Amino acid sequence: MFIHLDDSLLVEKNDPIYNDVVRAVRNLAIAAFESKHILYGDFNVIVAMRKHFKYEPDLLAIFNQIYQLYSRMACPMEISYYIKVTKEDGPEGVDEEGKRYGQVSYKFFEDTNSTQICNLISEDFNDCKFYRLVLDHYKKLNKINITCKFHNVSGSGDRTVDNILNCVYTNKQISLCIVDSDKKYKEQTIPSNKTAGKCMRIGKNIPTYVLLVLNVHEIENLVPFNVIDHMTWYDENRGNKEAFDHLRHNAKSEYVLPYFDIKNGIEYDELLRTDATYKYFVMVCYYLLPELAAHGNYENYLAGLKDGELIYPHLIKNLLKNYLEYVKENPLFDVELMEFQEEEWKRISRTMLNMGCSRKVEAVV
Repeated sequence: MFIHLDDSLLVEKNDPIYNDVVRAVRNLAIAAFESKHILYGDFNVIVAMRKHFKYEPDLLAIFNQIYQLYSRMACPMEISYYIKVTKEDGPEGVDEEGKRYGQVSYKFFEDTNSTQICNLISEDFNDCKFYRLVLDHYKKLNKINITCKFHNVSGSGDRTVDNILNCVYTNKQISLCIVDSDKKYKEQTIPSNKTAGKCMRIGKNIPTYVLLVLNVHEIENLVPFNVIDHMTWYDENRGNKEAFDHLRHNAKSEYVLPYFDIKNGIEYDELLRTDATYKYFVMVCYYLLPELAAHGNYENYLAGLKDGELIYPHLIKNLLKNYLEYVKENPLFDVELMEFQEEEWKRISRTMLNMGCSRKVEAVV
């Protein structure tokens, strides 16, 4: 993360907090030396710390570099949010360039555990791999030369919540959590009993932690769909692929595909019986599939269904895994994104840049 040392850290040597401030700055300088974060600060602070650490070669090298390249080491234009280390915690602010910053007391960084690389918390390790590919694609597309580092932290269900509590509260570490919304349609309120709903109840207003809830049903909705054309479809699932293509190649795709349940399809359930908006969503899918539309009136069709009965077939259970395997074998694979996917890939990438940016791994002298 980009970490800015604020002028308020300039305290006299006889101040009771002086040693604590220096300890926190030392930890951050070591993290910068190890390329875990990017360190910067107000000029007077850099001058003071350069003088203080003049007999410690590694730390002196860091502050020397900042001092000598001060005008060129300002916060990169691609970074829109950073941390300002201050004497006391404070509210979020906006600097003169329009970038947001969170104010964090030096006390947060008195333990080296808090200066480790950013945790990337998700529901599965494959999710982490996918998000890294998303970021790499965004950086390449936009010619962004910023190093990013993350420590993958995987969990599912309550384990994801436990991981957040452990990373953010117990270890007090910089962390980014990305989870599925599990929404069945755009306007639906995120279910409180799902992972996203549980995660949203914790970790609010913590400058060093960001929760990103996907604006789609789940991560599979963000997989570039052109990859499925290159997968092997056997007799037992070829029909599922054909049914999915009716959604994919239709003018209503951007309405349906962000929230279509790729792993489970659409079943007749309580939500469909009681939620008019979801009922309309399913109706759109119903009339897009000729085999379903052939049944005639949508309402009459629903009336003859039993609870749990499948209406629209799923695509495939392991789409994300298959995509990751395909990209590994075909590294020059061309990404083709739908409009909603492109917007979400941008949102994920920009957040990851903010949270995971780090000093380039190069010698500091």
